[in-house]
Amino acid sequence: MLSMPDDYDTGAVSKAHQRGFDVRARGVADAMLMEWALACGVDGMTVNFPDKLAARIRQAAI
Repeated sequence: MLSMPDDYDTGAVSKAHQRGFDVRARGVADAMLMEWALACGVDGMTVNFPDKLAARIRQAAI
């Protein structure tokens, strides 16, 4: 289980999707935040390590 600060609301992504919005995470600064964003179901994100994100997405597609 990912441990994130209390001010992160994973249900917010689901609510936005239900209302027809795409959700993109900006400023994803480390792998833990990347994993959290993926677990929340974001539609995209801005990262400083695109190689790690691409590898993680390929891994999930297997």
